Amino acid sequence: MLDNVAKQRQAPQKLHTMQESGHHCTMDVFISWSGPQSKQVAETLHHYLPLMINAIQPWLSSADIDAGARWASDIAGKLQQSKVGIICLTPTNLDSIWIHFEAGALAKTLDNTFVCPYLVGVQPSDVKGPLTQFQAKRANEEDTKRLLETLNSALGDNAVKADQLAEAFWPRSTSRFCSC
Repeated sequence: MLDNVAKQRQAPQKLHTMQESGHHCTMDVFISWSGPQSKQVAETLHHYLPLMINAIQPWLSSADIDAGARWASDIAGKLQQSKVGIICLTPTNLDSIWIHFEAGALAKTLDNTFVCPYLVGVQPSDVKGPLTQFQAKRANEEDTKRLLETLNSALGDNAVKADQLAEAFWPRSTSRFCSC
């Protein structure tokens, strides 16, 4: 009995974020941004994530809200629906009210949610307040690969081969992250 308890404690908690649509499973990923530098990184993630992992459906307010739509209700609806979020943090938006609001909405439950602060020009020690409860990743090759591996592993049987992830992603996106 104690062995089973020890195994349960050691086993990483899996994200249960898959949605069935017909025969295809998808994972919605909400990408949060505030400010021009953060927006550029968010747009890069929005573009490349589904190219790397087909089952990921990223959502970005600047790209996915139709003209004339009530943006606040669109964002609120997507935040309620999403269980995965990437928060693009830069030196200029660490204290953004919207960033903190969206992170809190994404973390609405402690079980089965995943919120990752993605740090651009920011060190983990720069992150303050509620955002510190989430494991952050830096916008560099190593941490981006780890972020992709986490998202990919959450897909279970729908995951792509791990060695195909960062190698294809990083070379094309490096200039977009570094030119911010």
